[in-house]
Amino acid sequence: MLLKLKPENDAPVFSGLDAQSVHSASQAAAGVVIDADVHVANPDLTGFKGGKLAVHLAGATATDQLYLSDGHFSITGKKLYLDGKQVGTVSADGHNGHDLAFTFSSAISDAQASQLAEQVSYRSTAASAPDGARDVTFTVTDAEKSSTSAHTTLVFEADAPVLLSANAIVSDPLATLKAAVSGAPDDLSAVFATLEARAAGLLEAASHAHGVVGTDHLPDLHLPAAVVDYLDAIGSSLLDHAQSAHPVLVHELSDRAQALAAHVHEVLHPAHGSADALI
Repeated sequence: MLLKLKPENDAPVFSGLDAQSVHSASQAAAGVVIDADVHVANPDLTGFKGGKLAVHLAGATATDQLYLSDGHFSITGKKLYLDGKQVGTVSADGHNGHDLAFTFSSAISDAQASQLAEQVSYRSTAASAPDGARDVTFTVTDAEKSSTSAHTTLVFEADAPVLLSANAIVSDPLATLKAAVSGAPDDLSAVFATLEARAAGLLEAASHAHGVVGTDHLPDLHLPAAVVDYLDAIGSSLLDHAQSAHPVLVHELSDRAQALAAHVHEVLHPAHGSADALI
């Protein structure tokens, strides 16, 4: 006699969910997919119509955001769409520390439920990447209202030290701004050239004084921040006035360049102690 077993009201099953979801700290603000290879299945072969998918981040705060990355599923308001067709609703939006959760109003296959789980992503709006490991719980409910949960640990590791050498920090931003003001009058171009020379000189001085060093060894020097902040401060002005030079603007930019030079000199040659003492 051949017995054929038929699943009946068995709980759904997760597979492929890694124990850890590890990313570099610099990726936290841009956003990361939590697990791009997680799969979910309903052994009863009845899919997930009327079921749910919920994602919970332990210890979440207002700076923690759960969302869907680009893919087959998308969200508009409180509606969940699959390839442009509404298939459910958003019962929790994942914003500002809240869970991300969906309720399915249409037939959802195992493959489609897996696609949705694979699009679940995380980003941080905090000033720095989250510290420590964070537990993420995926809970799925199938068409028979049976539920199961699976866990992964979200981890952001410190980025490897960025090595400083002359022009390493300013080369790309300067090239970008140069292209944007390529048609600028001569006087603005001259100011820009002065900025480039001062920024390059700053990095040359640091390189010669201290050799090639990692940014994690410069807690008080703030060399990259000084250059980047300066570029940000004048970037809008350069772009807005690229086609028409104004003496007041040129004077202002010159003053800022001199202020940066003075700041750089003070950092590299502080009044009390040498720059070596800051490292």
